[in-house]
Amino acid sequence: MKVVFASHTFFSPVFVVGSHHLARATARAGHGVWHVSSAFSVLHAPFALTRRDYRSRVRLALSGGRSVEPNLWESVPLTFAPWPLLRRTATPEAGYLRSVRSLSRLAARLGFERPDLLMIDEPRMASLLSTLTPRIAIYRPTDVYRDLKGDPSLDAVERRLLQQVDGVVGTSGVVLDHVAELGGAELPSLLLENGVDVEHFAAPRPEPADLAGLSHPRAIYVGALDHRFDAAALALAAERNPAVNFVVIGGDAAAPSGPAGNVHQLGRRSYEDVPAYLQHSDFALMPMARVPANEGRSPMKIFEFGAAGLPVVASTSAELRRRALPFVHLADSAEELAALAGQVARRERGQIGEVAQRSAAEHAWPGKARRLLDFATSLAPRRRASGVAV
Repeated sequence: MKVVFASHTFFSPVFVVGSHHLARATARAGHGVWHVSSAFSVLHAPFALTRRDYRSRVRLALSGGRSVEPNLWESVPLTFAPWPLLRRTATPEAGYLRSVRSLSRLAARLGFERPDLLMIDEPRMASLLSTLTPRIAIYRPTDVYRDLKGDPSLDAVERRLLQQVDGVVGTSGVVLDHVAELGGAELPSLLLENGVDVEHFAAPRPEPADLAGLSHPRAIYVGALDHRFDAAALALAAERNPAVNFVVIGGDAAAPSGPAGNVHQLGRRSYEDVPAYLQHSDFALMPMARVPANEGRSPMKIFEFGAAGLPVVASTSAELRRRALPFVHLADSAEELAALAGQVARRERGQIGEVAQRSAAEHAWPGKARRLLDFATSLAPRRRASGVAV
């Protein structure tokens, strides 16, 4: 089977998302996979002088792509216009992949000009439907994008995309409800939460040197430090629990902070190194801000924390309430998050750590990929509107 993933994130040593895992698992099952990530605008090229991730994307865009591993290729389109300009037009997705390098020719060179399956995570890449003419097309939204990106224009983009695909795979119940509101209620659908590379997070690792000087108990957060992260809730938890060292991985490194100097922001760490930090912590903390973008999140970190044997203290959300995971303690407020952090810090990890690992093991990526392909093969192709190939 030839499978194309149209995703929002390129293969990076730091930012690893669900489409990367699904692409790898699909390739390792013997299928040919092409992973195409969101376009890089030529207007953003100057940022490559100072940002490593931009330089990586430029190199991929100029080279046409690379082989990630057997059966798996990656490309980044190089486009002329950035989305903030395009979204003012009637159908911005039609111009998003007006690429410097012809995607149709690149697809033909790699053998993906008429794939068996096109999996679109990134709605702005909807024009790949006309470029590639897949046998089956699935929309796989991973968030409520208008809330995540603060861009109401994406609702209309998604509505048009839903008129063209054969089915929908949502990573949370909230996301699937959003798709139904946009007109996708009659499409075949599958709820497929994000999963975990169990072996990667469970295989024992030595203690990182920059953790060795921090006493136990240790709480850890790994992830983005954007508007979805509740920094005030973390600060309150640290203030109320001065004997706990709170380790933050993500963003830029900073000096220890908090009234007791017990918040340690270590900066970014590679995906390869993260398991060591988790395994040598005592519990995970997920302070999520009260913003709409968090309600439908399917955080990969939940099962990654679990695979490392960590109980989790998290701010509540509609999706996490629905899951009711046995190793996740949900807090309705910053005060409750701080109190739960103190309670979990005083407990032995043993039994709940085993529960966490068993629960995470049920969500391994190879099983997710099999369910995805089984769903895809069950779909009947629909007649698509014709379009102009990019």
